[in-house]
Amino acid sequence: MNCVIWVGKNLHVLSQIEGVDLEMYKENVLPRISEQVVNCKDDLAQFYLMDCIIQVFPDEYHLQTLETLLSAFPQLQPSVDIKTVLSQLMDRLSNYAATSPEVLPEFLQVEAFAKFSNAIGKVIEAQVDMPVVGAVTLYVSLLTFTLRVHPDRLDYVDQVLGACVKKLSGKEKLEDSRATKQIVALLSAPLEKYSNIVTALELSNYPRVMDYLDNATTKVMALVIIQSIMKNTTCISTSDKIEALFDLIKGLIKDMDGAQDDELDEEDFKEEQNSVARLIHMLHN
Repeated sequence: MNCVIWVGKNLHVLSQIEGVDLEMYKENVLPRISEQVVNCKDDLAQFYLMDCIIQVFPDEYHLQTLETLLSAFPQLQPSVDIKTVLSQLMDRLSNYAATSPEVLPEFLQVEAFAKFSNAIGKVIEAQVDMPVVGAVTLYVSLLTFTLRVHPDRLDYVDQVLGACVKKLSGKEKLEDSRATKQIVALLSAPLEKYSNIVTALELSNYPRVMDYLDNATTKVMALVIIQSIMKNTTCISTSDKIEALFDLIKGLIKDMDGAQDDELDEEDFKEEQNSVARLIHMLHN
């Protein structure tokens, strides 16, 4: 591992050399480093070195070499914590877009969303033993990236949700609390970004993702939706949107399949019903 750390330090030094411009990095540096990382076959070394690459080289370089950089991820050892490194890369580039709005056209030019989406699909396919929570976490990171870089592209947002649905297809209600927590984060992100449930109602895959939540978490998510509406005094004026909304919060309105009466806490029940009542009052007015 000492040798790997030495290589990591050399990467840092290399990134500081004035002569290593984007062209040299694209044509020589990154391809050779990526090849070495993939060929070393040691999971800790691969994680450390991929993290080093992301941290020490400029955001502009990553954006312009996304295809080469992302192509290495599916080739890493199955035990490598890819979701963490890949999430860091998406977070770094979304911060780059947020702090330098003038580079946004470059994200479209290099098709960053499509490249990340494709890479995540390949990683999940390659790591057959990746737990559901790992896959969903990747989609949360991709959605966060999308909402920050392409907030106007609802089709991108819906694609991320659809990819998550595809990953979950064939499974029952999620029982892993870590996975359900990530699903709630996934569903909450559009509400927080757009501050408007009507926008979320336009996402065809939104209710399909909700279908994988257990009864208790479905209620939690329904309360999150109602709180968002109340906080933002959202106007929902059409009957089809109201119908779609009530389908999302149905866990608070009618008994869910498999729900047990003894699971219901009286105080929780009162809070849920009060929330629904306030929502109906607001919609009526």
